Amino acid sequence: MTAPGSLPGLALRQAQAHDAAAVAALVQAAYAPWIPLIGREPKPMTVDYAQALKANRFDLLEDGARLMALIETAVVEDHLLVDNVAVGPRPRAWASASACSPMPKGWRARRASASCVSI
Repeated sequence: MTAPGSLPGLALRQAQAHDAAAVAALVQAAYAPWIPLIGREPKPMTVDYAQALKANRFDLLEDGARLMALIETAVVEDHLLVDNVAVGPRPRAWASASACSPMPKGWRARRASASCVSI
């Protein structure tokens, strides 16, 4: 699925089990700069993504075969929880992620209501 208003060559798709290594690599790259600031690995860096892909939904933003960004969501009771948003360190990744603000198909149907929680 190509995101409306996105840059050419970008596609948004739901992750599959075979994406676990690429998801883990993107998360490591996205969160590594925070280690010196908080003195430890951020929680997303400690996740087993092979297991997380079975439990939660991951939508991936790709530029060709390159994973640029992801959003991990989970249905919790009657809410859709955004558990993780990771954007790669490349400059185009920042522009790409901001170009994809519309929700992918099916997100609205997966939740009865939404709330934002700062953690």
